Amino acid sequence: MKLAILLVKIFFERSVTLNENVVRLEYRLTNTGNEPESWLWALHPLLSFEPDDRLELPPEVRQMRVYLAQQPVFPPGTILSWPEPAPGINLHELRLAGIDAYLKSFASPLYEGWAGIRNSRTNDALTFRWDISANPCLGIWLTRGGFKGWHHPAIEPTNAGTDSLSDAAQGDAMPLLAPGKAHTWHVQLIVGEEPESTILSPALASTD
Repeated sequence: MKLAILLVKIFFERSVTLNENVVRLEYRLTNTGNEPESWLWALHPLLSFEPDDRLELPPEVRQMRVYLAQQPVFPPGTILSWPEPAPGINLHELRLAGIDAYLKSFASPLYEGWAGIRNSRTNDALTFRWDISANPCLGIWLTRGGFKGWHHPAIEPTNAGTDSLSDAAQGDAMPLLAPGKAHTWHVQLIVGEEPESTILSPALASTD
């Protein structure tokens, strides 16, 4: 897939490859203009729920920062303990309080670029792996009927711990892409057990 963003003179490319049980998404962003361009990227894969699904995060994650929430309402910026920040809420078990609840939160900085969903009954798993030098933050979106009645989680590696480019600029987290330069990164989706190569030899992000 190739997309030219004409208003800001950015060229976006994505390729998808499949190797056994690993889907690899390769991205390239090129600044074709004469001025530095700010940019914000996040994966946004909406997943379905199955009974006994569990959200697995790297062991260094002990807290999540709220971006928006409903039922209960946590103000933006609230720091929640992982995985049980309040009575009735267990993020590991993908459980929120109430029937009209949603939560978007971020974990950063990360020391390991991975997160996944594993079913505690069947042991089926979907694992996401990425390079934290390119995407040092992780967004977790979870709705239990609170957003348009939908029920799904999303695992969202991202280059900034916000959904707003203006917020990233205010917090000095906004990446800039110089004129004529390109930035590449990748995400791997592993279905089931992980091949050793996806853990030990990830490709690094680069800017050229």
